[in-house]
Amino acid sequence: MVRSAETFSPWGYALAARRSRWREVEFMYRQVGAALLLPQSLTTVLRQWRAITRGLAEPPRGRRRYGFD
Repeated sequence: MVRSAETFSPWGYALAARRSRWREVEFMYRQVGAALLLPQSLTTVLRQWRAITRGLAEPPRGRRRYGFD
């Protein structure tokens, strides 16, 4: 009776644990990305660091500052 109560659902479907596939999807995504994207050397990344940070930076906010004088 306890075993059947663990899987009973008031919504009318079984509460049996379903295995999430996200871990497998994430693993496949990383594997495909590693196969398709060419790795860059550390020296190339360091040489292009300013361009990389400019490309990833958020644009400045257009909001005026408040002055509490």
